[in-house]
Amino acid sequence: MELVEIVILAVVIALVAVGLVGGLVVGSRKKKQLPPPPPSTPTITPPAEPQIGEEAETPRDEARRTIDEVGLPDATAPVEEEAPVVEAPALEVPEPTAGRLVRLRARLARSQNSLGKGL
Repeated sequence: MELVEIVILAVVIALVAVGLVGGLVVGSRKKKQLPPPPPSTPTITPPAEPQIGEEAETPRDEARRTIDEVGLPDATAPVEEEAPVVEAPALEVPEPTAGRLVRLRARLARSQNSLGKGL
């Protein structure tokens, strides 16, 4: 056999071996099952919020009221006045970029670190 045939055969065997090992690793990961979940405790749902026409707690000596029996406020009830409109405060405008950069360079120059000493 020539050297080229031996190299090709070795490469094919190596690829088959890598494929088998990879398949076994992936297959073993898929076969693992999670432990069963612990038995769940029964959840207690709180009673629903009172709806229209219902009391927060139903009186024990009275029958439950229906929506037809609910008293509505009078149509001549006083209308509440609207709150006065408050103007929004003026927006702050930042200083120009050039002025801020000058102040930043001055602060860095006063500092004792290597960047400040370089300025």
